[in-house]
Amino acid sequence: MVLPFLSDKRNADDDPWIVFDYEIQMYFETRNLLRHLNTKDPNNIINRITKNVTVESLLLHTRIVTDILISKSIEGDDITLMGLLPEWCNSETGKPLIENLKNIYGKRNEKDSPCWIINKMLAHPTQWRTDRFDYSKPMKQIEPVIFNFLSEIEKITSRPILVYYIKSPH
Repeated sequence: MVLPFLSDKRNADDDPWIVFDYEIQMYFETRNLLRHLNTKDPNNIINRITKNVTVESLLLHTRIVTDILISKSIEGDDITLMGLLPEWCNSETGKPLIENLKNIYGKRNEKDSPCWIINKMLAHPTQWRTDRFDYSKPMKQIEPVIFNFLSEIEKITSRPILVYYIKSPH
């Protein structure tokens, strides 16, 4: 589902917020989809694959949203919150939110942190991988922090995508 208020621009060169808006939509919609998937029958391979694909999508978009929010930039062309809202990121509100999310998310070499788990158990073909893994613990750690962070951004930007997901009951 593409929300009607999303930009019709096709490239972040036109408007870097389109990347932010897309990632927010995918983050929330994959969470919603997981809640509604019928996975009661563990022998139904289509249900299991659909659930796995949805979990993987949620994790990927969680990783991207987090990278945007903490302004993690590997390449010089990455979209970051610092690039979108530099004054707010350096403010008394923004700085502690960024630091808190960085601390909760952890680092790629910090074993068992959400960052490490997403990298080792999903994003990279490591020896840690398994054919089943419960991602609920790292997601329970990071989701409330992301939601709180996005709620604060919504207050200062009133981005339609954030108004929709933060203020509207779903």
